[in-house]
Amino acid sequence: MVTFLIILVLSFILSIFLYIDILPYIKRKMFPSSERYIDSKIGINEYSKKLVEASLKMINSKDVEMINFDERPFIQEFDLLLRKLKIKKTKVKTWLFHFPKAFLFIEIIRYLNANNKDLKNVCDAFKYYEKRFNDDIDFLEISRIPWGHAALLLYSITKNADFKKLADRAYEALKNWRRENGIIYYFQEGKYKNLHFVDGQGMFIPFLVDYYKEFKLEEAKEIAIKNFSFFTQHGLDNNGLPYHNIKGTIPIGPNNWGRGIGWYILGLISINEISNLFIDEAHKLIKVLKDLEESEFLWSQFPGASHKIDSSSTLPFIKLFLSMNYDIDESVLLNTLTQLTLPDGRITKCSGDTRDINTYSVNFSTSEFSQSQAISILSLYEKNRNNQLLVQ
Repeated sequence: MVTFLIILVLSFILSIFLYIDILPYIKRKMFPSSERYIDSKIGINEYSKKLVEASLKMINSKDVEMINFDERPFIQEFDLLLRKLKIKKTKVKTWLFHFPKAFLFIEIIRYLNANNKDLKNVCDAFKYYEKRFNDDIDFLEISRIPWGHAALLLYSITKNADFKKLADRAYEALKNWRRENGIIYYFQEGKYKNLHFVDGQGMFIPFLVDYYKEFKLEEAKEIAIKNFSFFTQHGLDNNGLPYHNIKGTIPIGPNNWGRGIGWYILGLISINEISNLFIDEAHKLIKVLKDLEESEFLWSQFPGASHKIDSSSTLPFIKLFLSMNYDIDESVLLNTLTQLTLPDGRITKCSGDTRDINTYSVNFSTSEFSQSQAISILSLYEKNRNNQLLVQ
């Protein structure tokens, strides 16, 4: 009887292993992936329509498509299987209240408003998150600040006081997180509290800039410039590429993590809207990024050292080029975007969230963050095109 039970348990474990690891491997080898992408011959207007439709569906979902790290894929898949079988309860979806979906709200709000589209559905979807932040979710770290940014944009358009309250809470959190030197760190407690992650440049600098522009609050501008100046002084290499981190004043980690460069770029674009102190950094970085292309306007997860295209690298990079009025032909832009877009309009090829310095995701998926950057690119491209028409 004991032998039978042992054999039964081992058979169960082997079956799970076959289901999770072996069968997908065999499938990949015998039936190579033929993931389809949106038609490369699509026009810019039809492409925009597809992208916006997919974005609206994503913000109405209570799931997050971007992978929340995958250090132990077998364990994660086994855990997912247990949840599907209802053997294990699902934890509170804290990942839902971090940056990916918040960024998509930010950019779809901007895009719809710029194109005079109705924002009612977006406001209705956002109210769920506003309520959760009022009830049981708080601003505990930098990666939640983008929710305050989305609320700020909605307040700017609707003048709804509830949105302002959430934006104000995010701003007060940032003020309270300043250290004695006035610098804001990514984590406020724990083993990483003295590490200055590059991610923060893209998560709170744009918020501070827009907060300053909305309320004409000089304090917000000063905090933004002081923090961005600190990073440019201590966190860049000689070519203008940002390191993943700063410890004290010592840069650590790689300087070619694609999304890390993207985070720096988002801060750089925003700060250049209110100051001319960092224009040279933008021009310098553009030149370096052109030399690190995998192919025309496509970059990998680690530009210059890997070959797998990453949309969370590629799209912020393109955004920098457009923000500096770099002339990108429509056909070239669409050629890049369609290689990253599924037929239903979702952006894919985004590396999963990062756990630590030098510990990066090996899996790629669709992502609300990359979706947001594609939406932002369309907005910038249309703005540049309209400005060119005015000049002519």
